[in-house]
Amino acid sequence: MPTVTSIANQAVFDLPWLVAQEAGLFAQEGLEVVFLPQTPWEAHRPLETDPGQVPPFWQYTAFEAQAATAFNACEWGQVRRAEASTSGGRIVTLRPAIVSQAIVVRPDSPLTHVQALRHKTIAVNFHAGSHYLTLQLLEGFMEREAIRVVHVGQAPGRYRALWEGRVDAATVMEPYIALAEKQGGHVLAEGV
Repeated sequence: MPTVTSIANQAVFDLPWLVAQEAGLFAQEGLEVVFLPQTPWEAHRPLETDPGQVPPFWQYTAFEAQAATAFNACEWGQVRRAEASTSGGRIVTLRPAIVSQAIVVRPDSPLTHVQALRHKTIAVNFHAGSHYLTLQLLEGFMEREAIRVVHVGQAPGRYRALWEGRVDAATVMEPYIALAEKQGGHVLAEGV
């Protein structure tokens, strides 16, 4: 049976694959799908402000090392990674899904509107949708130099960094938008 090795990702990206795996659909088609873990971004690392210091494949190193044959991720990040790939990686399909992301703050935050984010740290995942969407959402309200995005990695880490007070705001997707609102947080901007 041919084997496809994919790097595991958040459910927002991998849900169709996980459902197909659980329902035995890959096996019915004569395929074995193996999920490898992502390379984690350690929470204890200092906040990184320079995208040039974070490799586009930081969480998908197994793919660039040709130990994995596929991975699912956001379109914006995939365009960046296809350009940067040294192993010939390319985009082979786009899925018809639009994921909303939002810039959220804690309930006790003095930040109440988008312009208040000027020179404040906003947790993102460099070279991915949260990074590019944050820039797009904010550059209509302030010059690029006033936007302080910092790399914290995947959405769970960004959410934790926000709630621990290591950043002023975080750009996250569901279920973290709903969780932030449930815990009293506020959405300052949202987009797709």
